[in-house]
Amino acid sequence: MKARRQAGFTFVETLMALLIFVLLTAVVAAGIPTAYRTYIGVVNSSNAQLALSATTSALRDELGMAQQVAQITRNGETVVCFETPAGYWESIGNAAEEDGHAGLIVQVYAPGATGPGEPLGEPRELVPDASFAAARGYEGKMHLLMGPVVYADGVFTVNDLKVQVEGDTLLELPKYEVRAALAPDNAANAAVGS
Repeated sequence: MKARRQAGFTFVETLMALLIFVLLTAVVAAGIPTAYRTYIGVVNSSNAQLALSATTSALRDELGMAQQVAQITRNGETVVCFETPAGYWESIGNAAEEDGHAGLIVQVYAPGATGPGEPLGEPRELVPDASFAAARGYEGKMHLLMGPVVYADGVFTVNDLKVQVEGDTLLELPKYEVRAALAPDNAANAAVGS
């Protein structure tokens, strides 16, 4: 009698299919970490742009309403302060990392006889944590830093705005300028006071 061929795959065919499946899985698995790193890079870049945009908008809102400007020295550091329409004085600076803030802070000062008086309470965040949280990325390790604020001829210049993650700069704005809307009686005295 003649042997009949049975339906199905031979052992060699099954091994070849398994080998092809394992090779394809290895190729795909090798690409996943690269794709993930690319995704994280794009998300963090987008978050950095959102954070910087929110910060520049808040800086424009704060500095643009300055009524008067004064320069003071606190703890050996020169600080540019500005008077708000409400009559309080404020300055903007970097938050201490140990304070848990990720961005820039605003220190409010009591009105003094010729400019800012003593600090009032704890500084507040320039961009509130709730609105900044979505753009923080890296599980809250994203920080905003800035260089000195300079005032001349009715213009505030914020130098070296940076968005950093663990010391690496993701985005940098070397110079950001805001024209102050000084009160009409103070427009002639727009130079920085002491």
